[in-house]
Amino acid sequence: MVLYPRERLPLHIHKEPYEQLTQHCEAEGGLFGVLYQDDGKFVHVGCTARITSIVEMRTDGRLYVLVETEQRFRMIRLYEYGKESYYTADVDYLEETITRAPRKSLERVFTQHMRLLEIAGRPVIPQIYEVQDLVSYTIGRNAALTLKEQQALLEIPTEKERINYLIAHLKTLLVRMQRNADIRRRVQSNGHSKEFPTPPE
Repeated sequence: MVLYPRERLPLHIHKEPYEQLTQHCEAEGGLFGVLYQDDGKFVHVGCTARITSIVEMRTDGRLYVLVETEQRFRMIRLYEYGKESYYTADVDYLEETITRAPRKSLERVFTQHMRLLEIAGRPVIPQIYEVQDLVSYTIGRNAALTLKEQQALLEIPTEKERINYLIAHLKTLLVRMQRNADIRRRVQSNGHSKEFPTPPE
């Protein structure tokens, strides 16, 4: 999976190495890092996360935890299993450039994203775009990006560049979605009776 900074989400821990990592983080109050695997190989840019609470602990060892993500990092060196049963690594933390994208670009990506949510039948909450210096991550979590596209967004160094990436992505995506909507409307109004079945999604 790909995580972005300033995210709060549940994780399902069900493999022994991760259970041991969870115990270590709880005891030390530390962070762990999440790296996406592309074709079986770890990428070099990931994001740290901190366990904030254990939601559920089952008798078979599975855990449901709540985490908050914090900061991007670049992996310098990956270590195979040693005394730990999970990977460890040397990393450099990547500082965020807290500079907002131009207002014109922000207005465009906000409009595109709200349109995407409308087409998908999801609620539009304009407040999520307000007073955020890293709004690209908020949009990126809900922009129908593939895992590789999510990773590409994570690796982009500045907010301005990430916003431009999302604008280009949403422009292409909305054209495809609108075309599909037009096809559905044509099928539904092609002269058949009202009982003509709605095509499946």
